[in-house]
Amino acid sequence: MNLLNKDTIINNWLVILFSIIAFFYSFNSLIYITPHHDQTFHINWYQNLKFADHFITFEIFSDIKNIMYDEKGFIHELLKPGSNPVDYHAYLFQINSILTVYFFSIIFNFQPVELYIFVSILFCSLSLIVNYRILIVILKQTNIYKSTFLNNLIYQSVFCCLNISFYKFYFSPLGHHNIGYFFFSLTLLIYLNNFFINNKNYVYYIGAIVSVASFFQITVALLLLPFFSIVFLFRNLKFNWIDFFKYFLICLLIFFPYLYIIVNDFINSSSNFFTNLVGNGDIEISFFIEKILFWFKKLYTLSSPVIVIGFILSILACYKLKKYNSLYLIILIHFLINLLLSIFFISYLRNMYYVFNIIIILSIFGFIYILNLKNYLYKLIPIFLIVINLFYHLQIISDVKKLKEIDKIFYQIYFENTGEIKKHIEQVKSLKRKNFVFFSDLSKNYFKVYDYKFVENNFITKKPILNLSNHIDKKKQYSINSLKKFKKINQDFLLISITRDFSYPLSKIKKLKDNNLINENCKIKLPHIIEKKVFRDSVSGEYDMSLFLTNVNC
Repeated sequence: MNLLNKDTIINNWLVILFSIIAFFYSFNSLIYITPHHDQTFHINWYQNLKFADHFITFEIFSDIKNIMYDEKGFIHELLKPGSNPVDYHAYLFQINSILTVYFFSIIFNFQPVELYIFVSILFCSLSLIVNYRILIVILKQTNIYKSTFLNNLIYQSVFCCLNISFYKFYFSPLGHHNIGYFFFSLTLLIYLNNFFINNKNYVYYIGAIVSVASFFQITVALLLLPFFSIVFLFRNLKFNWIDFFKYFLICLLIFFPYLYIIVNDFINSSSNFFTNLVGNGDIEISFFIEKILFWFKKLYTLSSPVIVIGFILSILACYKLKKYNSLYLIILIHFLINLLLSIFFISYLRNMYYVFNIIIILSIFGFIYILNLKNYLYKLIPIFLIVINLFYHLQIISDVKKLKEIDKIFYQIYFENTGEIKKHIEQVKSLKRKNFVFFSDLSKNYFKVYDYKFVENNFITKKPILNLSNHIDKKKQYSINSLKKFKKINQDFLLISITRDFSYPLSKIKKLKDNNLINENCKIKLPHIIEKKVFRDSVSGEYDMSLFLTNVNC
């Protein structure tokens, strides 16, 4: 799509304008939000890249494992977050998203939180243009598209109205999934628009594009890898093992280094390596029924009744036209993954965003199909429903508290008590002390996203004590070396903790004292200097996560 082409601009001008307006309105409205756990992790990740003082250590040429100890090295800081098997190496599949934010940090001199929100909303807005092009491909494949100014205006108007969505609006500043979705959508457009179709290496190109897109977000990999496997295996409605093998081969080659890491960790892990991924304990039929009902319920509430009606109309239209649309297959794959992997069930707000956008595209197609009928009475029905849908979403967008009535967790996690933790971070900084210690990466990340240099200059150790405590239980060389390099804490310090219960940091301090990493004479001095509840737990939804600032006298 060449945006400089005159015909292209004429045929897409309203969507382009809508995308620009959506960006500025969303950015102006949502720049104030406080990043939650995942957002602080990602902001800290790209900042570590930005403040790296070299690219890579030359010692890796003698032993590749030396990259593990190359702190402040760009490659080390890029790959380190992905080495955590507890998170199923999901962060390995976010490397491209982080590099994208890092690239924008070089161009724009924004504050870290503002930059992250800016990039997130930018890609959310750009995806509107890509999604519209997917819609046009569908209209052309079903012989509905008419290349007149009036018809293009109708297509764009329906598209813009139905893309005014509270879910899309409130999700737009929340980070890497917006970047991941853009490249997910772009990959689908490349496939649906038959780019490279006449090239003998078509399958290799698609395999490479899918693989690269997968490293923007693991959800992209989980949806597109099986989707294109089925597409190439049953290409032209018959078994095509050659195309499938070509596609599988290129994906395997690109994913191999990461598959090696994952398989190696799986082999050397305990039996509960994938427990949270597939479900806890004994899985009963009732659990699957709960997930099925949950999937339909959340898609219905996040999309809205009118979008669901349009989606059903699209199915009827495809049946009537006898035209198969492969996008329905992605929705089915998402549904099956939701059944198999509990991680989709737990993090529904993020992972449903991908099929939500596909459902909107198909819903718009359904309404345009009805508008294309000759019966004028039928045309009034979609117009009425689109107007109703527009007012429904606008009234939620205009008042964030109404989001609570639609999806309580969505509101509570991301939009309740916005700015509370930032206020207490400023309170800690005002003490002008240089002997701080973090309890965990969670507390460290929050302080770093608001003032990276404050953390660099005012902490007696950069290693959180929870991390040190975890290393004690591990016999791997990395843990042994980390403990050897750690300088024992013998001086008074102020402990910063973000946790549900302070008894947890207390137990870890005792463990470090027992292992001679903290002076045995160090004592917790109560009451806490600061003890304030700051946000809800992202899993339970309970408002029980507190910021503690505690004096420890040695």
